[in-house]
Amino acid sequence: MNPEIEKAETERSPDLFSRGTLEMTYKLLRTPNPSLALCVRNLLMNQRKQINNTHKNKPRINIALEPTTIGKIVSALTILGQNALDNREVENGKLLVLRSLIEDWAGLAEWLVNRSVNYPSCPNQGMA
Repeated sequence: MNPEIEKAETERSPDLFSRGTLEMTYKLLRTPNPSLALCVRNLLMNQRKQINNTHKNKPRINIALEPTTIGKIVSALTILGQNALDNREVENGKLLVLRSLIEDWAGLAEWLVNRSVNYPSCPNQGMA
């Protein structure tokens, strides 16, 4: 396969998220669901270790979580989105961010389920 095409396909892969996506997910989940926020934070920390060990900049982070954990993240973000819709004083920007995050995580869950890949579970991933 052409290396340029392979690189473009890898960059569009649903299991690769930007650092900003993960940081925003962590910030939004930290208070209402700390155990899921910790799973996201661990992904960020693992990526930092990879950069320190390889001295390479990886702009996209591989999301290696079970589909059930990802489903719980989608659910938690959806609840936040519904709460934001119910609170008419919430800025439209926050709604757009939540919508984008929900779409990213839901797309990843669907992609993983279709691939039927086994990923390690995240400890302490119960719903808060």
